[in-house]
Amino acid sequence: MVSFDRRAFLALGAGLASGFGAVGASANGHRSRGPALDPVEREALGRFLAQTSAPLWHGSDLAARRLAALSLAIAEAERHGLEPEDYDPAGLQSGSANPEALEAAASAAFLAFARDLGRGRPIPGLPPRPPEPFEEPQRLFERLVRTADPVAFFAGLAPATPRYARLVTLLADLRTVAARGGWTRVPPVDGKVEPGREHPAIVALRRRLAETDGFDGPLLGDRLDPPLAAALERFQARHGLLADGVLGRRTAAALATPVEWRITQVVLAMERLRRLPPNREPRWLLVDIAGFRLEAIDEPLPGREEVALESPIIVGTRYDQTPELTARAVALTLNPYWHVPRSIAVKEILPDVRKDPTWLERNEMTVFDREGRRVDPHAVDWWALGPGNFPYRFRQNWGPKNPLGRIKLEMPNRYDVYLHDTPRKDLFARTQRTFSHGCMRVARMHELAALLLAEQGWDLARIEAAIEESRGPRTIPLRTRPLVHVTYLGAVVDADGTVRFREDVYGRDTRLARQLGLAS
Repeated sequence: MVSFDRRAFLALGAGLASGFGAVGASANGHRSRGPALDPVEREALGRFLAQTSAPLWHGSDLAARRLAALSLAIAEAERHGLEPEDYDPAGLQSGSANPEALEAAASAAFLAFARDLGRGRPIPGLPPRPPEPFEEPQRLFERLVRTADPVAFFAGLAPATPRYARLVTLLADLRTVAARGGWTRVPPVDGKVEPGREHPAIVALRRRLAETDGFDGPLLGDRLDPPLAAALERFQARHGLLADGVLGRRTAAALATPVEWRITQVVLAMERLRRLPPNREPRWLLVDIAGFRLEAIDEPLPGREEVALESPIIVGTRYDQTPELTARAVALTLNPYWHVPRSIAVKEILPDVRKDPTWLERNEMTVFDREGRRVDPHAVDWWALGPGNFPYRFRQNWGPKNPLGRIKLEMPNRYDVYLHDTPRKDLFARTQRTFSHGCMRVARMHELAALLLAEQGWDLARIEAAIEESRGPRTIPLRTRPLVHVTYLGAVVDADGTVRFREDVYGRDTRLARQLGLAS
């Protein structure tokens, strides 16, 4: 019979539940170790410890297997970019000496590990994804008690999307490269080296592209010949650069990026994918800010994904950054009005109106007061207005001058940003597309609309006809409301195995890496 001092157990549990509340900085600047639980998790832990009628982690064969599975999962946490020390692995070894301490320590480690792997670590500015009902702390304990296969249970906590699993594999591969000393270093060049030209750095470039981009030509020679230029174009395409085969400044900078930073980008991409809600079927949209890319993904069953449509996008400038968010698309609006945000009206449009009183009319803008009544723009003293005194709203009519283009995807969110068409198709030819005020302009917006409305009997021809025939905005509710997940991925692996890295255009990865102690 197992000796189980319930009073000591509850005392230990109360101490652990109150003590594992925050992640602090130690004297050496690193985060202090041990499970970090929020108030809800601490309460759930205390409640579980008070209500449990039998040990969870010792005293039976199944309990021993639970502990072994948890210990193994924590020991292998680095596969997921997590830190085993964050879950007090030493506390999991105290079973024989102090069973009660083991129960409390293992239960706290379990809650923290399940949250961090499944929903994301608690990071300032990037909180974990809100839990689904089956991820609530109490339900986690109940599910663990019922499972007959603890190893499979812990493995199933990771995001069930193949794009996450591909990053796990990439992380292991990059760590192998780092253990070998990294990739071949390509010396910097002055100016640029065009195809057909010679340069001393080309010898190193041959070796580097043989390591990463399938170059199988001779490893000697200082001329940027056609096979090498083709491999360089593959490298450039993978890194979001102009694929012209020219060794220039931006390409040289990407080649000089150490493998350690690429490892960090993968870890941070995995961290962000943990914020992806688990209930996504049958179709959802992934918007990658850093990659300037949208994917419409069919997922009839969890983890079974097929990209139905891919499109370049334009995102916000460094000053008007596109936020990371999750929302539901509810409708498509054809020929939308543009309700001008107040900040744009004051900072950008007001100066133009002061210079040219006809600016509003020429750009098909209507002026409204705070009560929604139309205002004659010629009756307004625009010079008397400013940031602290602007009681008007601007609305631009639908049509060719409207920056929303002809289609807008309605996706209510607290940032008031959305996906939409654009008349500025020329900007999609750029490799770094940070031109908007925060919304996401979609190159293939009309095709996306046809995809989302297909089940309602619409095709592209019908959408185009409705746009041309309409005499104003027309909103079409969506029968199936797809999830829209807007995130920021510095590293991705496509289904065909292509590894893509992106420049940290907003500096978000740099800041997040510092918060996690991955960069100085």
